[in-house]
Amino acid sequence: GADSKTQSDLLNKVSKLLASATAKTEALEEAREAAEAESNSEHRAKAFRDKVFTAQAALREDIDALEVLLPKDLWPVPSYADMLFGF
Repeated sequence: GADSKTQSDLLNKVSKLLASATAKTEALEEAREAAEAESNSEHRAKAFRDKVFTAQAALREDIDALEVLLPKDLWPVPSYADMLFGF
């Protein structure tokens, strides 16, 4: 009979972020493949700058938000803090 609104809200937030991250991961992969398919090195560089980097930054927003919400022992990869500061 306890109020579970907080847990339900957290689950919904994590689920939405995971769904968004999944879609953004697919978009990043498509952008990377398209950039790598460019035969002209200038066009390839511009594609990485304009498409791949943009897709990567968008994905990072979701991953950063998830990293804060999920317990460290459930996070499958090193956290941003781990990589930067060796925690």
